[in-house]
Amino acid sequence: MAAALLVSCAVPRPRVLGPSDAERRAYDGAIATARRDASQGRTRLAAFLEQYADGSLADDAGVALARLELRANRPQEAERWLVRVLRDHPKGDRADTARVELAKLVAARGDGERAWRIARDVRLSLLRDDERADAYRLFADLAKQRGDAAARLDWLARLRSATRSPDAVVAIDREIADAIAALPLDALTSAGARLGRRAPAASVWLRAADLALRGGDRDTAVRALAEAEKLSLGDAEAQQLARLQAQLAMRTQPAGGDAPPPLSYVATDPGVAPASQASGAIGVVLPLSGPLAKVSEDVLRGALLASGVFGADPASASGLRVVVRDTGGKPDRAAAAVRELGQRGDVLAVVGPLTKEEVDAAGGAAQEVGVPLLALTRHENAARESAEVVRFGLTRRMEAEVLADHAVRALGLLRFAILYPKDEYGREFESLLWQAVEARGARVVAVSGYAPNATDFTKPIARLLGPQAERPADPSIATPPPPPLVDFDALFIPDAHDKVAPIALQLVASQVSGVRLLGPSGWHHPDLLRIAGTAVDGAFFTSGFDPTHPSSLIREFVDQYQAAYGAAPSPFAAQGFDAANLVGVQLARGAQTAGDVRSGLVATQLYPGVSGVTTIDATGDARKRPFLIEIRAGQMASLE
Repeated sequence: MAAALLVSCAVPRPRVLGPSDAERRAYDGAIATARRDASQGRTRLAAFLEQYADGSLADDAGVALARLELRANRPQEAERWLVRVLRDHPKGDRADTARVELAKLVAARGDGERAWRIARDVRLSLLRDDERADAYRLFADLAKQRGDAAARLDWLARLRSATRSPDAVVAIDREIADAIAALPLDALTSAGARLGRRAPAASVWLRAADLALRGGDRDTAVRALAEAEKLSLGDAEAQQLARLQAQLAMRTQPAGGDAPPPLSYVATDPGVAPASQASGAIGVVLPLSGPLAKVSEDVLRGALLASGVFGADPASASGLRVVVRDTGGKPDRAAAAVRELGQRGDVLAVVGPLTKEEVDAAGGAAQEVGVPLLALTRHENAARESAEVVRFGLTRRMEAEVLADHAVRALGLLRFAILYPKDEYGREFESLLWQAVEARGARVVAVSGYAPNATDFTKPIARLLGPQAERPADPSIATPPPPPLVDFDALFIPDAHDKVAPIALQLVASQVSGVRLLGPSGWHHPDLLRIAGTAVDGAFFTSGFDPTHPSSLIREFVDQYQAAYGAAPSPFAAQGFDAANLVGVQLARGAQTAGDVRSGLVATQLYPGVSGVTTIDATGDARKRPFLIEIRAGQMASLE
């Protein structure tokens, strides 16, 4: 009720311009007493207010007395004195301090609306520096209660500027980061405009650009990046700006040779019933025993999830059946499995196998029995060996095209080096990237190879580098080794994560810096980060699956797979899911024969799958766009 007196306050008492000498002595004496003994100080300040109720220092005494009451855990008495200050001295130089203190008390009781009505009349310019910080905190908390996210961010920014304690600044920064992360796009643009050039405007605009890009709002992304570019940026913010500008450029020019556009460019609803609602039978032929058993198990899990026969409510199970055969990694067993499935009469398509040798053998059998084979191999010529083979795997050529496109067109990298293993995999990738880079106007300026079983990469790295600067002629002068001449701004390493990690560490040891590392899908493994740490920060690579992608299609797949199997899906699981799903889509569209299924498969255009966007031509050759993933602050993050 005390705060309610503010609504109908009495006429202010007249004020004199300054305290008399007697008033000043009485006030100073009461304050000195309060510093020694709070209880006696309360008594003397109360007596002072009785004697000098209309004095210049009455509002000072009222605020001081209220604070003493608060320290004595007597909030009601504190509130009474604050209300009296505002009633008797609403324009006094301590009235605004009283408003802040009173609003804090009322807010602590849970009456945020009344606290706001009290606080909104505070004149911030009349507060002392330490009191102004208190007011900023009050306004930030009240804005949060009122649901005004942009205002809360503004007040937190002011609070940070007024805070001197490093620990307190760190805590406020966490609040600001959480506040920014919780804001929708429209609130971010509003907050950015309100902040002007004050921190954290840069973080706000960068977050707005990120959300706009994820949502396909190019105009807002352009505006947000332009606003961020005007501001003073820290190193992390400058890196984020460059990354977002690269993403914008990639979306403006979604090239990549013959690759389909990124998933974010394509509607993620295929426009047909999901495969799990189809009827019929799909064959799955994989090396479920042998060296590729784990990979095959992942593919099978993905296929089963697409069909709806595993992890679903049996009452809602579909009529789509999956018939599984194990090849053991043997080409003859793969051919026999496809032949047997094709002769059953109910299997209208087969997903698998994996290796080129198995696909070559199974392709002949598929042609014999007239059943389409959705092969998961990466080899480009697989579809040309048999009229029934539809090659669904991601090719190395497509990976090289997309890597080169992002590096040159989005990041502006023009001078490349290639460090590759001297095996079939490394040599093919070296040739493919070289062609892709030069087709985009960039150059390969250094190439070095190493034995596939190498563990020391010092010499291969040295062959990439120019001569070191000369040491001083006088050997008595102790100087550190001069840095090498690094004549390239990007280094392509076509190898698996377990080789890339030590290479990255040895690059650091060789003083190679300022170079962007890039590689193929073999990099996509958590051990790369665990072993290489910051040595791979800023690197990017392709992958057949990106669990960090913002698409709802991928989020749902990850959630369903986790629920069904209790594990995160791998790129192989994503490929199996899409392959089975694409066959199921043909059945859902009404395909009655194996020929109908193949006709539907080779007419596939920009199919949005969890393993990427796929187009299949009339020869049965799939063009799949790989995902691009960047290593950013020790985490793998989508570049889409």
